[in-house]
Amino acid sequence: MQLRLVSIHAFLFCLSVLLLSQAVFGQHSFTLNFEWTMQAKFIAADPLGKLYVVTPSNELRQYAPDGSLLYKYNNNTLGELTRVDATDPFQVMLYYNEYQTVVILDRTLNLLSSINLWEFGIRQPLAPAMSNDNMLWVYDHADFRLRKLDRHGNPLHDSGDLNSLLNATPRPAEITARHNLVVLNDPNIGLLLFDNFGQYLETLPFPGCSQVQLPEPDRILFYCNRRWKSYHIELRREVAFNLPSDMSPEAQIVAVGNYIFALHGDKIHCWSR
Repeated sequence: MQLRLVSIHAFLFCLSVLLLSQAVFGQHSFTLNFEWTMQAKFIAADPLGKLYVVTPSNELRQYAPDGSLLYKYNNNTLGELTRVDATDPFQVMLYYNEYQTVVILDRTLNLLSSINLWEFGIRQPLAPAMSNDNMLWVYDHADFRLRKLDRHGNPLHDSGDLNSLLNATPRPAEITARHNLVVLNDPNIGLLLFDNFGQYLETLPFPGCSQVQLPEPDRILFYCNRRWKSYHIELRREVAFNLPSDMSPEAQIVAVGNYIFALHGDKIHCWSR
């Protein structure tokens, strides 16, 4: 009887480990949906699997998951398009750094609104991003604060003076917000984590990162030291995040839902899991 109980406990333990492994390490098989030869400056993607390509001529193109072209947008009056945040597929954020202007487009890339951050008191805006509730996050380097703004540029929340709080001067290269978490990526400090109200949580010691993403709750995906890493916040350790074996590790990668997009040279690939 005792041996039977031990066997049952051992089986349950092994089953729990297997389930946890599947949850943490994910699937290993990928299907290549399409492969293109195309000149592009960078790419983005939304949770529905739509791909956004910024061409050398500053045009934004939106593609369906099967690779068919859906819509285009171009604005040559605001300088170079430097960021696309498609966290919300129905309200896509563009940022034109030269004119410190945020543009919001609808799902068919028609203009919804435009905000000049300088006009709303953000003197040195860095790395604006969409929030979970379709507002804006932006870091103001003039007073070292992470600020949350409404769609009209009015302040909602801020982090306080991060220079005093951290005894360091953050200068984030990018902000990523999803799954009730806001991540400031400072290449010199690491990954600074905040909640939805702009309250500082902690700093993950991963300096020199780029392409920070939040593909799943409690998981941060980023490129660091010439390789891709995945950090599980709850487990507080690096975990595996499977990528296609034939993908270049130096590619720009966007992982959303069941899709993985990669831009390397003049090649764009799309895989599904």
